[in-house]
Amino acid sequence: GTEVKAYRLRTKDGDADPWSAVYWIDCAGRAVHVYTSEFSWETDAEWQSAKSGNRYPNAVTIRAIHPETGDEAVYQLRPLIDAQEFIGNRGDNAYWEGACQVLDGDGQVIGRAYLELAGYGGGLANQLTK
Repeated sequence: GTEVKAYRLRTKDGDADPWSAVYWIDCAGRAVHVYTSEFSWETDAEWQSAKSGNRYPNAVTIRAIHPETGDEAVYQLRPLIDAQEFIGNRGDNAYWEGACQVLDGDGQVIGRAYLELAGYGGGLANQLTK
């Protein structure tokens, strides 16, 4: 009965931007959240594209203390298939987006997710320097 929205914006040096957050949204639409200092985003595995050469951290674990319950929430995102890269018309701004299973800390499937991973090929940085 709860939806979780998590995002990690990265700074130029790869650290999490302070506005990165995890939100819990209940069935009535009420939301509570924590920011960067109150959750972790860990890379568990990466996939490398044969087409672009980009490496994407497409298996991650998110850990956060729920602000209302005080319980630790563990969400392990696992891609249904690794090859979910989108290259589009321009190959210099490829990104990974795809369907994932969500597992709890015990490895039990508890839901599904859609994960988007952008900026791993340097496409945006290349455009800013032109």
